[in-house]
Amino acid sequence: MKSLALALMMFAAPGSSHSHFVDPFDVYMSGVKAGRPGRELSGYAAECQVPVAGVPSTYAIGGSEWKQVPSLSGAVRNLASDHFSTLQMWKSDRRRFVVVWSYDLEQEYRDSYCFGKDGALRFEDNRAWMFELPSGKGWSHLRRWTPDATGRLVANSGHFSTMDGNPIPKPRLDPDEQKNLEYHTDFKRLNDLKLPSAMLR
Repeated sequence: MKSLALALMMFAAPGSSHSHFVDPFDVYMSGVKAGRPGRELSGYAAECQVPVAGVPSTYAIGGSEWKQVPSLSGAVRNLASDHFSTLQMWKSDRRRFVVVWSYDLEQEYRDSYCFGKDGALRFEDNRAWMFELPSGKGWSHLRRWTPDATGRLVANSGHFSTMDGNPIPKPRLDPDEQKNLEYHTDFKRLNDLKLPSAMLR
């Protein structure tokens, strides 16, 4: 369950200093309920050649160990923690598109993976959000990883933006923020995610 502090911030009265902050994870969950991912995720899915709008997907929740769930919104609502990860996967005849969201107070990470029919990673996009509570002021960082000729994952330089999506120079980062930004899962194959076998059929 999300913390009371964040919940109060999200539902602040119009005109208050907190009313303009929109939690990225809440935007994502609205798309899950509507069966329509946001524009950015839809663009990645189209590049992966996997239809997603109105197409059924499978869900899991966990982190170190994934547990398949029938409803992502129901599973998140029943959690008793402010630290969790969710997974959503769409399938086509040729590829799979996977979105992993890691949620924590004041920071969120979304990893989007495109896997080929052989299970090999085609590309991965990482977006990180860092923000302060209760103001919601912060920044976002996006970068893409692709395998080179040797199979090693290589990232582009990435770019920073405001919480509204406007480009900005690299902000001053403390050591923990820099470490979190540089962290990478290095998943090269679908099996590296260690999903329940039922999700891989």
